[in-house]
Order: sequence, then C-alpha cells, then structure tokens
Amino acid sequence: MEKSKEKVFYDKYHKKQLVKAIKQFKKDKDMRRTRGDGFKRLYGNGLKRPVIEDVHYSWKQFEKLPKDVVIVYGFMIGCNQEYIEKLDNENFFVPKRLLKEE
Repeated sequence: MEKSKEKVFYDKYHKKQLVKAIKQFKKDKDMRRTRGDGFKRLYGNGLKRPVIEDVHYSWKQFEKLPKDVVIVYGFMIGCNQEYIEKLDNENFFVPKRLLKEE
C-alpha cells in the first residue's frame, strides 16, 4: 500500500515539532486567551486552548494526544503544510543553541 504525500510530509516531523508549529501559528494569528474563557488565571503561554469536539484541552494534555489528532487539529485551525514548510525553511525547529554555533 502506497503512502499519501500528506502522510510522507508529516512523517518528517515529530509530534512535539507539530505542537510547536501550532503554538507559533496561534501567536502569529493573535489567538490569545481572554479572562472570560472560564479558566481562572491567565497563566501559561497566553494562547487559546485547543478545542476538539467541544472538549477543551490544556497544552500539556494536548501534547499527549496521538500524532494524528494533532495533525488534524492543526489543519482545522489553518496550520497547513505550507506554514510548516515556511517555519522549517526559517530553521524554526532547530534549537537556538545549535544556530549560534553556525
């Protein structure tokens, strides 16, 4: 059975990298939390929590979900392959300590 080109694309990235890309997408699109969202204080990264089928997940819980769920959620909010490729071309996924050595 042949893999689709989307599956091959996402196989290059770890789940943690995809979550990092989704967080950066929300920062770029200014998807910030508000006091009226029902989650006590504005601690943490200040971004809106992921909502999947009317269930709000914390970022910690979201990172523990399967990779396929993370991919579908990113696609639903607009964090598509082009955006992830753009981040990859900007060395977004390379740790900053490794960039300083170059």
